[in-house]
Amino acid sequence: MIYLFDIDGVLTDTGVNINEDFKQWFIGWSHTKTYGLVTGSTYERTIEQVGTEITERAIIVANCMGNSITQEGRTVVLNEFEFTEEEEQYLLNKINSSPYPVRAGTHIAKRPGSVNFSIVGRDASTRQRAEYKHYDSQTHERLSIAQEFKEKFPRFDVFIGGDISIDICLRGAHKGQILEFVCNYDPNPDIWFYGDKMGSWGIDKPLADQIEVTNSGKSFHISGGYEETKNLLK
Repeated sequence: MIYLFDIDGVLTDTGVNINEDFKQWFIGWSHTKTYGLVTGSTYERTIEQVGTEITERAIIVANCMGNSITQEGRTVVLNEFEFTEEEEQYLLNKINSSPYPVRAGTHIAKRPGSVNFSIVGRDASTRQRAEYKHYDSQTHERLSIAQEFKEKFPRFDVFIGGDISIDICLRGAHKGQILEFVCNYDPNPDIWFYGDKMGSWGIDKPLADQIEVTNSGKSFHISGGYEETKNLLK
């Protein structure tokens, strides 16, 4: 069996680093297990969130929605792209025109094979993130931007990840592609995937869909953070 874990909202609460007690429990639990990490963020952020030991023991670390793959100490980057002037200007216009008042900085974060976009900005504090999350739950601003961007620029897929941002990748260059890399490790895997964004526009949905279509295992929708993950693994 191969366990696959999203990080934000699954091994950590969203936007923060791993709980130290859970970290030690997970290291002990995983000692006899085979697992991988699949996340929208970068490898550096993965190390920061869950630590070197958990990261380096994984058989695969799929960052940036599977567009930066690290296995056995080697990293391969896939599906890189550059925005056209029109595409980037669209996002800049959204930053300028949003009625939300706070701009914390780092609104367009370019990553290998993907871009993370946020109105409030990735430099937002924990309080600012919570405030924008509440605002977005009332206005559905992120969903509106995601729908409009995908319709206007059909070469992209767009997902709503985390609490404050959307993730943009080339069409098909999403977490669903990770299954192929896992199958390179085990041609007939039995995968148990744990993610927190499996609904419509969710960043984890493409991988959950691929697992279901190929009958490769099962997926678990986590809504209660690392504590729910721990209870399920127990």
